Amino acid sequence: MYQLPGLIWDPFRCGAIRFEIYLYLANPGTAQVVVTLQQSRDGAPGELIVNGADVPTPYAVTVEAGTFRQLKVELGGAIPAVCLPPQLVDLFFTATGDIAVVASVVDRSSQDPRTVLPIRTSD
Repeated sequence: MYQLPGLIWDPFRCGAIRFEIYLYLANPGTAQVVVTLQQSRDGAPGELIVNGADVPTPYAVTVEAGTFRQLKVELGGAIPAVCLPPQLVDLFFTATGDIAVVASVVDRSSQDPRTVLPIRTSD
């Protein structure tokens, strides 16, 4: 289990998007790798929006051998009709093999990205 800590969700905004999250998955190996995204360490069901599509979590993404995937990730599910500040959250994942994963949180007011590296939480 790995954790991408300190991501910034902006689902409760009123107006322009303030922050966006992108995941980058690179598989330099010779076999496909399945990366399973989840919103909690225990894998409790949830919802994400991945590349514009609502998906239930845990959500599996296949990365073919020798390929690279970029995913835009947003918080899914019912969003209350209120304006709130951005929320600090973590995203968790497992992988069936060796893969490079990095997240980028882009501040749309300045176009500055902040790179987030995963940390291992368990075997």
